[in-house]
Amino acid sequence: MTEKEANVEQTTGGIPALRGFRKQFLHTLNSILSSETEQFYPESLEDFVVHDSTGKVLEIVQVKDYKTPLTFSALNKAGKGKNSGKSFFERAADYITRYPDVQVVLASYGELGQQLQKYIGADEGTLKKKDKFNKPELLKAFQRLKHRPLNEREEVNYQRTPHAVSFDNR
Repeated sequence: MTEKEANVEQTTGGIPALRGFRKQFLHTLNSILSSETEQFYPESLEDFVVHDSTGKVLEIVQVKDYKTPLTFSALNKAGKGKNSGKSFFERAADYITRYPDVQVVLASYGELGQQLQKYIGADEGTLKKKDKFNKPELLKAFQRLKHRPLNEREEVNYQRTPHAVSFDNR
């Protein structure tokens, strides 16, 4: 295996982190370009937050890029940096408590694992049947969580088309 091939296959460390940041930025930029009224705040609560024109929090978005299907355990470990000490699900439950109408979005390049596919958006009865999901913060988060599948090629192509964007100087 050449050094270049090893770097392409690498799943931890600097190269995958840079790829993740690039794709996070790509999706954030596409969201901004495709919006006419929302306000975007990158790197605030999660990867970005969307507000309406009155300042109401509409969406809190976490972007993930995994080469393998994204699993429950990958999201259920404590975050680093601004998210230290709490898992994505615990943070999602906090956001729902703080902003009752918010939509928490898991946007991902790549597939979801079977458990996430089955339980994202599931009702409380379905979730309670599984011991590991029968926790208040997980019940709250899973019921309100929305998955947004992403496609890198489509997002890159979207950015290559002309867009009329105006920036509000508030």
